[in-house]
Amino acid sequence: MTARPRVVETTLPLVMVGEFRTFDKPGAMSPAPRDGRFYARDTAAMARALNVTGPVRPEVVFAVTAVNPEFPALRPSAPPAAFSNNHFGYALTWFGLAIALMGFYVALLRRRMKKDGPQAAAHRVRGDTKD
Repeated sequence: MTARPRVVETTLPLVMVGEFRTFDKPGAMSPAPRDGRFYARDTAAMARALNVTGPVRPEVVFAVTAVNPEFPALRPSAPPAAFSNNHFGYALTWFGLAIALMGFYVALLRRRMKKDGPQAAAHRVRGDTKD
């Protein structure tokens, strides 16, 4: 978008619909903001980064209706109330697959050892063959 939306001088009230939300404080696992990137919803840190003076409320208002409908790039939408966090499920899946693979490998080794027997394995190590 290269052009700015037009500004119309008016005394009419502007009607905009928004969602008012509050968020939990960032957790201990959230990285600190760096280089203008925020990894958690921290309004105080965002206000500091934008050099906002005065008190900052922890609530946020997300616009859900357009005030400039002629600019499609300015389509408002509220983000989801909660982002999906499937990391624990993924970890369980991958560790479960690793444990199953180890169990399969151990079963394969035990089967081979039982089939060959301890004496056949010892002969194979020494290079002896028994026909």
